[in-house]
Amino acid sequence: MLRALAHGTRVGNEGQFTVHEAIRKALPVHEDGEALWERATADYRYALHTAARHLHTLAPKPAYSVEETADLLWHWFGPAS
Repeated sequence: MLRALAHGTRVGNEGQFTVHEAIRKALPVHEDGEALWERATADYRYALHTAARHLHTLAPKPAYSVEETADLLWHWFGPAS
């Protein structure tokens, strides 16, 4: 499952690189950069949270909570990875 997740996020990140880069550059000057980033990445975070929940249905379950697993997936597979 992680191999498929890695491939899918890489393809998505490469395809959306220009968009993510434009958003990152706008953050310091945007009137509410934090809200912009949250809005821009909400669906991405949701998808990784869904993957984390799925990992917890498999054996053996991850050693961390679903939330911590989702955070790790964001760290490993997020747009800055």
